[in-house]
Amino acid sequence: MTVTYTWEITQLHVSDLPNNPNTVASISWRKIGTSEDGVIGIYEGGTRFDLDAVSIALGTNSGFKFTEFSKLKEKTLLTWIQKNISPVDNDLINDEIDKKISINRYEKKNVDFPWVKK
Repeated sequence: MTVTYTWEITQLHVSDLPNNPNTVASISWRKIGTSEDGVIGIYEGGTRFDLDAVSIALGTNSGFKFTEFSKLKEKTLLTWIQKNISPVDNDLINDEIDKKISINRYEKKNVDFPWVKK
């Protein structure tokens, strides 16, 4: 069965670097898989950025491009996240989502214990 995967950002965490306030330090995100029959599985993760490396790059002529917080777009942040996940880790994440889809495929409900009489 084919699964369609989408990403969404759930939270941003920022730090103030010299001359660069609201520098993204980490991003909380989720990857959502939806099967052809509409069953969903979700994997929640986070991506941290090395602010020391960012600070050093900003202080050199390294060609590092800083994007002001007010100009960030969701697509840009999702690209940052995806570039920080190896193909192997991405496959493991998809496997976890697929397992959750299999578990979620069947409706679950709470029931009373059969030995307890009301």
